[in-house]
Amino acid sequence: MKNIIAMLVLAISISGCATMIVMEPVQNQNMTDKFTLQGKSFAVSQKANSKILASMIKNDDGYLEIVLAISNISNDRIEVLLTNIKILCTYYEYDSYRRSDEGKQRIVNLKVYSAKEWINKVETNQALAAALTGVAQGMKAANAGYSNTYNSNGAQSTTYNYSEKAYVDNLNRQETNQMYRSFEDEKAGYNSTLLKDNTLFPRQFIVGTVYAKYMEGQEYCLLFKINDEEHKIDFKPVENR
Repeated sequence: MKNIIAMLVLAISISGCATMIVMEPVQNQNMTDKFTLQGKSFAVSQKANSKILASMIKNDDGYLEIVLAISNISNDRIEVLLTNIKILCTYYEYDSYRRSDEGKQRIVNLKVYSAKEWINKVETNQALAAALTGVAQGMKAANAGYSNTYNSNGAQSTTYNYSEKAYVDNLNRQETNQMYRSFEDEKAGYNSTLLKDNTLFPRQFIVGTVYAKYMEGQEYCLLFKINDEEHKIDFKPVENR
C-alpha cells in the first residue's frame, strides 16, 4: 500500500493543476473505502480479483483528470485496458412545462483519451503555440533595427542598426529553444504518468492518469471493467479550488 501511495503522490504532483473542480466520491455499496491525498479524494473499490483507487477532478484546462491505481489481488494475471474505462455524466434538463424538481435525466458517455490520443492532443496544442510564437517573433524581427527620424522640414529618414537586429534575433532564438525544451518536458511528464494498457501479474499494481472530455453535470460515474469484474464509482462535484 505504501508503494501505491507513493506512486499516487508522483502522479498528482505531475498532473495536478492549480485550479480545479473537485469530484467527491459518493458513499454507496460500490465503494469499499475512501481517503484524501494532497487535496484529492480517492475512492476504493475492491472485488475478488482486483482493487482500484480512483480520484476525479475537472482541471483548469477543462478536462476530467482521473488518477487511478489498479492492483492485482488474484492468483492469475489481469488485463488493464483503457477501452474498458467509461465515464458517464448525468445531468438534468428543465423546461417551463415541468416543475423545478422534475428535470429530465440525461446520461452522456464522455470521451476517454488513450495515452496516444492525449499525447497527440498535446503535440497539436504545442504546434499551434509554436506557430503563434513564430508569427510574433517574425513581426519583431522585421521591425528590429529600423528607426525613423524627421528633420526641421518634416522630411523622414530611416536608419538601420545591425546590432539591435542581432540582439532581437538572439532573443528570439533563446525564446524558441526554451519553448521547445518546455514542450519536451511537458510530454515527458505526461508519458511518465499516463495510464497505458498493461498486464498485471499476481500482487502487481500500476498507477496512472486518464483524461476525459468534460461537460457540466450533477453526477459522474467511473466504470472500469477488469477481466470479468466491473468497478463502479460515483462522484459529485463539490467545490472549486
